[in-house]
Amino acid sequence: MVVVPIRSVMPLHGRVLEHGMFRGREEVVQILHGFKEGSAIPPVLVVPLRPEAGFSHRLFSGAHRFYCALAAGYTHIPAIEVAAVLPRTRTRFDAA
Repeated sequence: MVVVPIRSVMPLHGRVLEHGMFRGREEVVQILHGFKEGSAIPPVLVVPLRPEAGFSHRLFSGAHRFYCALAAGYTHIPAIEVAAVLPRTRTRFDAA
């Protein structure tokens, strides 16, 4: 596990915000309550990026925890680095 500065994590692109930043009010309330109580919150998952990307990591999983930490004023977040997910390549079984 690593501790990552929040400002070094690439913002999410393509996230549908028609329901606001968060889809589940209950999950957000639970996370924020956990912050207040000092509960352990699971780390987010991030993908390390090349230095020329302008950010050191891209958020892979844990958007609710990440954005709640940002809203609560945290400057760093615990994270686990994972390998990037490669785009799926076509196989001969795919429709043409």
